[in-house]
Amino acid sequence: MNKYLILGLAATAALLSSCSESNDEPNPGDSGVVYPSGVHVICQGSHHLNIDGSHTFIDPVAGKATQNAFKAANGRSLGATPQCATAYGSKIYYGIYDSNVIEVMDRTSFKSLKQISLANGEGQQTRGVVAAEGKVYFSTADGYVVRLDTLSLDIDAKVKVGPYPEIMTVWKGTLYVPNSDGMSQTGFGRTASCIDLKTFTVTKTIDVPLNPVEFSQAGDDLLLRCSGDYYKEMGAIYRANEDGTFDKLVEATCMAVHNNNIYYINSVYGNPVITYGVYDNNTRLTSNMLVAGGEPEYPVSIGVNPKDGHIFIGSCYPSIYGYADYTVPGYVCEYDPSGHRINTYDAGVYPSAFFFN
Repeated sequence: MNKYLILGLAATAALLSSCSESNDEPNPGDSGVVYPSGVHVICQGSHHLNIDGSHTFIDPVAGKATQNAFKAANGRSLGATPQCATAYGSKIYYGIYDSNVIEVMDRTSFKSLKQISLANGEGQQTRGVVAAEGKVYFSTADGYVVRLDTLSLDIDAKVKVGPYPEIMTVWKGTLYVPNSDGMSQTGFGRTASCIDLKTFTVTKTIDVPLNPVEFSQAGDDLLLRCSGDYYKEMGAIYRANEDGTFDKLVEATCMAVHNNNIYYINSVYGNPVITYGVYDNNTRLTSNMLVAGGEPEYPVSIGVNPKDGHIFIGSCYPSIYGYADYTVPGYVCEYDPSGHRINTYDAGVYPSAFFFN
């Protein structure tokens, strides 16, 4: 399946109708707010209808969500199709895919500190981000990983990896990069690149299951979520073995890890049955994840707050045609660790990922 079709169905596409968030936006540039620790929601917007992405901040203690927090602080849009972000040190680092920039902002005020254009040269259109040892690493759609120095806020190195790399993790001193080959017309990728952080070179390329999109880790184990081919081979989470093989754990379309537990959702496009589960990486057992008090209608993302174990699930609303509407603002459900819903928050268009500080 063409990558743009995947974006259309599962991330940024707009199929039917357009909307504007202008009625809900604060006055541009008038925010002097200092934000506490909380939950950050990456809202992608719509690629095809040119609806810019946005940043929703949730303060779980106050039970309040702030929409368009970046625009309030800076008087301008966050950009077109934000894909990834992380809070590291005193800053937040955002990768904006269609705008082709990296946005660096203050961690508590969301004021922009620097906007780095990727328009010239190799290493364009960010896909995933991870931070380690004073550096921030972005994978890019043209097949590179670029390294950003957190002091100079300049890109100081880049390295070629496989085609269309996605969400990375650092595990035992190595940066693992899944090469999804998502733009290919002939099939999806089956490799991952291993980058030594000290030398910032690719030390090896390993074979992985079909269409790798997200590395993570649970305890001492390296995890990999793959999307398969969306037809015969479905998306799943795998655990890497020392001999280079991978064990399939559960079928899933998104995941989050907390306290050696893997929280996952399996929501396949066109299938009305949605599975919520927890894989205990200690016992190697799987159980249903309780989502009491109302299930999200069209879940697209999951995150677990490392401070209290609360579970956050981003969802789209249904369209009048009976499937997810990727063109209107979505929402986020918060559950306590036992799985009981305790709050629901408004969010921007397509709440696709979470990060925490």
